[in-house]
Order: sequence, then structure tokens, then C-alpha cells
Amino acid sequence: MDRYRDWIRGSTGAVSSAMLENAWRGLVRRSLWQLFDAMAQGDWEVQKRAVHNVIRYGSTSGTDMMCGVLFGLSGGTNI
Repeated sequence: MDRYRDWIRGSTGAVSSAMLENAWRGLVRRSLWQLFDAMAQGDWEVQKRAVHNVIRYGSTSGTDMMCGVLFGLSGGTNI
């Protein structure tokens, strides 16, 4: 975890860093868990609602989180 924590802290801002560190520990917003559950179900209508619930969070935080999810699903980057 220390290696990743150092990489995260050097690669993003304080808020994003805290969110990523919490996610590493399994502490994420309920809307993200609901999104991942919807993806596992494969129901497109449920997935669309879950995406909208994620992006509604905060001013831009939800959109930022959704971009991170999409980046991760696309293969992300090698750390």
C-alpha cells in the first residue's frame, strides 16, 4: 500500500488522493457500490440509474469519480 500511496499522492490532488486511499481500503460511496452491483447484473436500465447517482454527488466529485471508474475499466495505467 505504501508504494501506491506515494504514487497517488504524487499524481493527484488532496481530495482525489483521500478518495483513492479510502477506496483502497474498501471505503467508497454507496452510489459506487450500487454502480458496481448494477454492472454485475448486466441490466442497462439499472446501470444508467446508477451512473446518474454517481455523477450527482457534489459539484464535480461525482463526475470525477465516474471518469476514474471509466479509466479503470478501460485498462487504466501500469503503476
